[in-house]
Amino acid sequence: MNDQQSNTRASIIRVAKIVLVLVILGFVAWVIGRDLSKVDDWSKVRPNWWWVLLSAAMTFSSGLCVLVSYRTLVFAYGGRPSWRQMCAIAWIPAVGKYLPLRIWALMGAVMMLRQIGIPAAVAVGVVLMMDAFSVAMGLLIATPLLAHPLVQAKFPGMAVVAIVAALIGLVVLHPRISGSLVNVALRAMKKPPLERLPTIGQCLPSIFSAFLQWVCAGLALFAMLRAFTPIDASNIPVLCAIAAGASTLGYLSLIAPAGAGVREALLIFSMKLFLPDIPDYVVAVCVVMLRLQQTLIEVAQALIGLWLKRSTSRGETSTLNPASPQ
Repeated sequence: MNDQQSNTRASIIRVAKIVLVLVILGFVAWVIGRDLSKVDDWSKVRPNWWWVLLSAAMTFSSGLCVLVSYRTLVFAYGGRPSWRQMCAIAWIPAVGKYLPLRIWALMGAVMMLRQIGIPAAVAVGVVLMMDAFSVAMGLLIATPLLAHPLVQAKFPGMAVVAIVAALIGLVVLHPRISGSLVNVALRAMKKPPLERLPTIGQCLPSIFSAFLQWVCAGLALFAMLRAFTPIDASNIPVLCAIAAGASTLGYLSLIAPAGAGVREALLIFSMKLFLPDIPDYVVAVCVVMLRLQQTLIEVAQALIGLWLKRSTSRGETSTLNPASPQ
């Protein structure tokens, strides 16, 4: 295949992705618009702002969990960055997911780790493994919903998918497996593989932080719903699974920046399926507000990280422990 054919094929794929994103966004906008049209008197749709504030706090806490997961995994690889450095590394590149190519967020994190003295192979290993932990835990938390009778009634055979997804999630969470996948990626990038990998004990804090990340996302969803309608706290486990599944699958879709449209479609479908007593307009309003809230908080965290990066002394670097896995 010559260069002209390669460029033509790349252009076709790019256009197809754009069209698909527009179709998904259009569908979600139509669903939201249809549901909102059911409101006769908008003066009665007034949120309890304390619950909205709690939802925002949970969304911010989810970002803190990402920060902790990042730092503990860097420590597992032998790096010794400060909290100020890790705030910048965890939060600034994260806004790159709003760009068309998701890889910019990963590349940005690798570059910032390199700036504080982390070797290239270790930097790539940390970023890819942390991403793997977050995705695997998100899928693992969402897996029980696939085996639910409500899902089985609409999509027979999902129980098998749930079992397979759970097994894959558990396997990938083991650092020996995820680390091996990282080495495959390093070889593909023509970089030297990691000679040693962190132990499961060293990675447990990062894995647990990834779990808490999705718990906070579920609590943010619960609080936002509670701001508009009474909802029992017993629904929190289901909402955690819905939030984890929608966000993770939106991230993995690779067609929309920050999973825009995909996550919203999954949230709407899941909440209407598992929580049918909640009015459709409440679901629509909450989905819109959650997207706006998450974007604003992620931008705010990036600005905090940028301020901390600029205020950190230029001579501050992160050294590697001689016994670290390299």
